[in-house]
Amino acid sequence: MVYRELTLDEIAQVPGVPSPLPGIFFMVGAVDDDGKVAAACGIYAAIHLDPMWVRDDRRKSPMILRRLWNEMKEFFENKGISNVTVGMLDENPGPPNESVIAKMCEFAGGHEVRGRIFVIDVGRRRKEA
Repeated sequence: MVYRELTLDEIAQVPGVPSPLPGIFFMVGAVDDDGKVAAACGIYAAIHLDPMWVRDDRRKSPMILRRLWNEMKEFFENKGISNVTVGMLDENPGPPNESVIAKMCEFAGGHEVRGRIFVIDVGRRRKEA
């Protein structure tokens, strides 16, 4: 058995893979000697909006965020991006900014999704001396 990044033909053997494949999608798997995939794990990057900034002297402008968002939507459409995520942690950005960001997301048509997020450190481990 060989463990490596899978080819498109091998990815097609795996049930539950999104179709069409997202632009930044990879799959690592275990492949038997006969070319059959025995196990696989998909990897794709989600488009995440962060950070958002407005200069202090422009923060009271009612139009700046609306026009910025319209330009962002056009950017997404041109790049073929159909959805984006915005993540906040209890302490980041923290009050009062989190409620402002939540209102902006709702204004843009977003909805809050309950779930759990795991951060896995995948950096190479250094050997201890």
